[in-house]
Amino acid sequence: RGRCDELRKDLRAAQQNAAASIFATLNDESLGMGSDAGESEGLCIDLHGLHVAEAKAKFDELVVPVLPVLGRCVVVTGRGSHSKGGEAALREALVRHARHRALRCAVMQGNGGALEISLPVLE
Repeated sequence: RGRCDELRKDLRAAQQNAAASIFATLNDESLGMGSDAGESEGLCIDLHGLHVAEAKAKFDELVVPVLPVLGRCVVVTGRGSHSKGGEAALREALVRHARHRALRCAVMQGNGGALEISLPVLE
């Protein structure tokens, strides 16, 4: 039992290291974030390659806090080409996640692998 717990702990650490490595590779830390969504200005964060739970955590950590200042952000999720069944599981999960936080979320026109996130319009 002790050995199984140790292996589970090592596996969690390896998964966290892998997620951090993927994120760092896709997002230029010297510039603040990535810029691969055809967006010339503003914040663009590339989350594709991460598992859903990891992407949600990065979204909450990096996107939600800056929206009141920037007003909008582009989040790259990928189109789902490498997912089971070719479905964009990460994109759909992040759409639900953003809307659950009462944020506006739309698939970017001309780029099905990116979302535009913004604050809701107050009426």
